[in-house]
Amino acid sequence: MRSPHLPEPPARTAPPGPARPLSGWSTVGWAVLAFCAWLAAEALVLIVFLAHWFARNPGVPIDVDKVAHDGYVVSIAAIASMAVQCGVVILAISRAHQPVADYLGLARRPRPREIVFCLGSVAILLVASDLLSLLIGHDLVPPFMVQVYDAARNAGAAAILLLLIAAVIAAPIGEEIMFRGFLFRGWVGSSIGVTGTIVLTSAIWAAIHVQYDWYGIVQVFCLGLLFGWVRARSGSTLLTMMMHSVCNVAATVETAVIIDWLA
Repeated sequence: MRSPHLPEPPARTAPPGPARPLSGWSTVGWAVLAFCAWLAAEALVLIVFLAHWFARNPGVPIDVDKVAHDGYVVSIAAIASMAVQCGVVILAISRAHQPVADYLGLARRPRPREIVFCLGSVAILLVASDLLSLLIGHDLVPPFMVQVYDAARNAGAAAILLLLIAAVIAAPIGEEIMFRGFLFRGWVGSSIGVTGTIVLTSAIWAAIHVQYDWYGIVQVFCLGLLFGWVRARSGSTLLTMMMHSVCNVAATVETAVIIDWLA
């Protein structure tokens, strides 16, 4: 599918020497390492939180479900894990003697018409998703988001601000660098091609959102297809970061409206 608002994708030529991207399997290896670092960072945040809890509340049993939805824990874990993951990705690209910004699709500044087109595409997809949710009787906001927002709201303004930073800044940057940046660049020149790369990165991205039910995971997958198509057409990961951030802003605002005004 083509759009007059996005440029033609660059020709698939493989520059010689050190400018050649990482191989598909090398990309997989580094991605697995980045994922392990991501999990380790989240585990470390949880360990620190639990140690602090038991030090302040000796002998008091802890509510595991409350910890899993604690606004501070979720936000700090997301920010820390994304930072560590991006560090591994940058290390991989640097060891391959590649310019990081060019490799990840961060060098080209999006054009105004591209921004307008991408924002309109996101708006259409989000509205269609909400209409479908209403039609089939599914919750507009996943229970996980409701619980996390509610916990952050009860914890105060600082927790809400931290949650916004995690959802609107950290998650879009970290996830887009990994999926539409690093994995896309490493796989698009392989045997699976552009279409296979878009589908595979979307599927993996959706699969890591285990906090959602099947419907939420399908929604994430559909967004991934749109983001991947934009990445392939424009060569810009900055555009997909913007789209991702807008989606998370919309989800956060919708959650706040439902909890604070409509509950």
